[in-house]
Amino acid sequence: VQLKTDSQGVMHVAPAVARRWRVSPDGRTLNFELSHSARWSDGRPVTAHDFVFAFRRALSLQTAAEYAFFLFPIHNAEAYWKGTVNDFAQVGVKALDAGHLQIILEKPHPFFLQLLATPIALPLRQDNLEKQGSQFTEAGKFITNGPYQLSEWVHESTMTLTPNAALNPAEKGLKIRFLMINDPNTALVMFDNHQLDYIDTLPVAEIRHLKTAPAYQEAYGEQSLYALHYFGFNTLKPPFKDVRVRRAFAMAFDRRVIPTLLQSGQTAYNGLIPPGLIGANQTIGLGLNSREARRLLSQAGYHFRAGRCVDFPKITLGFRAQYGLQREAEIAQFLWHRALGVEIRLQPMDWKAYLSQLAQPETASAPNLFRLNWFVDYPDADSLMGLFLKANGNNHTGWHHEDYDRWVEEAAKTTDPHARRALYDKAQRLILRQEAALIPLYVPLKTYLLRPGLGAISVNPLNVLELDGLLDKPQKGG
Repeated sequence: VQLKTDSQGVMHVAPAVARRWRVSPDGRTLNFELSHSARWSDGRPVTAHDFVFAFRRALSLQTAAEYAFFLFPIHNAEAYWKGTVNDFAQVGVKALDAGHLQIILEKPHPFFLQLLATPIALPLRQDNLEKQGSQFTEAGKFITNGPYQLSEWVHESTMTLTPNAALNPAEKGLKIRFLMINDPNTALVMFDNHQLDYIDTLPVAEIRHLKTAPAYQEAYGEQSLYALHYFGFNTLKPPFKDVRVRRAFAMAFDRRVIPTLLQSGQTAYNGLIPPGLIGANQTIGLGLNSREARRLLSQAGYHFRAGRCVDFPKITLGFRAQYGLQREAEIAQFLWHRALGVEIRLQPMDWKAYLSQLAQPETASAPNLFRLNWFVDYPDADSLMGLFLKANGNNHTGWHHEDYDRWVEEAAKTTDPHARRALYDKAQRLILRQEAALIPLYVPLKTYLLRPGLGAISVNPLNVLELDGLLDKPQKGG
């Protein structure tokens, strides 16, 4: 299956390789009928056996697939991954024949079909993987079953896609070339010089101009994303071990200022779950209250003199070295100094070094505060709420709570939308209000430039570029 965005911007599960499917009355058994027209790029039909092989490989300990847990709702999938079940025939994935795939779940699951639209659930050709080994994803060796195939790949530089000839033989002249450009200002210059037809990321300082300038009126586009942008507290080190200090910083932060000053289209937001997903609640976090913030710092043992918190330790705010994030960090530094009289050192870092420090939160060099974002993998609140479970390796706050874990895990198994919403409300109040493990910032807005007349290209709320429409209206020169 695949995810498609409707005219209201809501994402729905739609047929892809499967032409149709049926769900049993108890919600546990899903039977998929594959399309007769589904073809690999070498012309062979896509079969149910290709899915069974892909699922078995993803759940193998030897593969160590990072997102194998997406398949755990399947009967015995987690047990096979852990090694307590050794025979894959006992896992609830079965090819009834070449054209029919059956999946049996442990119990009804509210967003399992969305999980099947993620890369971990894509089919895989066993013969090609065994022939090519670790090189099977390289250009010329990668056999695909989507609308495009990978024809060229210069690592860290360019990628070129051409239509899957088995599906679209008439579109052989179309080429889509991706250039990996780290500097958005460079990309903008190349767009102006007609060296690029689409820019994925715009310079933050230029967004307001690009949105209003007549020369870019037809090219400018934007899309709200399912994502969380936040400041996180390192709760394993002082001073943010103390919940009173975390609450003080959350209540002293005016989240309206960053969108106002940067003018890049974001909307201040005070919840974990973005609009459009079940459980979204924009006012569920702590509100602005500088007086109460100072009282909490005093209660935690710190003292104020002439507007300054004289004995508060100097702390570090870490973030990835980027212009837009530097501006956000400077604004936050100013806001906390104004409201609480505290000193904050800014620490921009290379991305890999930054992640390395976040992975070791108890070390002396780890930042006290950090700026991160998380884009959902599938259009359900679970993709965000699960980020702060104790077992999630991407939970860099060091915070965890048994109640939070229990409510989020229960919500992931609850099919009643009202009951799910109630569980997510409780979990958000706990992590944002009672425990203040992080500070949500805003609803992100994807801004981009697309050459007018290029064709039906769009960005969906998952921040995925949808290119299928180019096959309906191919452009000369690619």
